[in-house]
Amino acid sequence: MKATELLKKQHREVKALFRKAKSADAEERREILDQIEEKLTHHMHIEENVFYPAVRELDTKKTQEMVPEAYEEHHVVKLVLAEFPDLDPDDERFEAKMTVLDELIQHHVEEEESEMFKSAERLGDARLKEIGAEMEAMPVGGEDEAMSDGGEDEEEDDSTDENEMQAGADQDDYEDEDAPRPNVGPTAKGRRSATQRGA
Repeated sequence: MKATELLKKQHREVKALFRKAKSADAEERREILDQIEEKLTHHMHIEENVFYPAVRELDTKKTQEMVPEAYEEHHVVKLVLAEFPDLDPDDERFEAKMTVLDELIQHHVEEEESEMFKSAERLGDARLKEIGAEMEAMPVGGEDEAMSDGGEDEEEDDSTDENEMQAGADQDDYEDEDAPRPNVGPTAKGRRSATQRGA
């Protein structure tokens, strides 16, 4: 099954559960929400770890905008899901949060299916089937450790590493007494010292 077809199938399953939850009593609603959470957790996990990185490979302006936005939308969904265990299903906030969660998912699905999936078709049927098989092989329930925000932390780490590398490079540049130095802080003082030694 192509990756996009698998993800659409999962979208429909979650949508059906939300419809079921709307007409359920409080006790049933809790059980249905548990099912929704399990399906969403697994769905987001395979998207973040397999599908989104594959789409990012296309390296177009559109995909470079869509993929980070999709990670952020997942992050918001996870924040809402994390609040449910502390709520009584009889509490009016429980139903309100379910409505908000449903709307978040609907918005995410519409954007994903109308834009990202269209872009993903450029990967070709063979690649999409390969990605789909990889996602289907991932076990449900094994995503707890990987549900941290999908790649956001990795991006932050990368930028930190780049900053550190740049700082190291800058420091190397200034080891030479004759190299130009910025006229700020301690480096300006160092330059004055060098000038005094030359005088």
